[in-house]
Amino acid sequence: GGGGGMGGNDSDNGVARNLNEEFESLSVPPKGAPGADLVDFAERASMLGRQQHEIDAILEAAGHAKLARWKAIKATQRTRTRIALEKVQEKEVADESGASAIASELVPGGAAKSVTVANVGEYLELVLLWWLGHGVEAQADSFCDGLRDVL
Repeated sequence: GGGGGMGGNDSDNGVARNLNEEFESLSVPPKGAPGADLVDFAERASMLGRQQHEIDAILEAAGHAKLARWKAIKATQRTRTRIALEKVQEKEVADESGASAIASELVPGGAAKSVTVANVGEYLELVLLWWLGHGVEAQADSFCDGLRDVL
């Protein structure tokens, strides 16, 4: 049988740290700034992996009106969609080449456990729980972002 565990990926964590640091260095346009400045901020934030609701919350905290925030977010929706599609395509290519594995253990110490006839039911239940909790997370986030656009 196969192992139930899967290892982490330090290079992805380093990339996330770099993007977070770069995002922290972005200056939020002050209240009353032209709409083009809001769009520029939303575009750069999107390129650094920020979701629509995160960008909206930051601009709201800076005192920008809802309509101005909405316009900036709508103007940059294509960027967030393009980035999301690129991530899915990269994952599909990695999955097809067999060069990538999902980085998570289903249970503590699962990497050292074998799936046997005796525990296959437990293993399948854990895989299902993981898949529902994490495997469709990106799709659920995208759905929620789209729903927020409508609301």
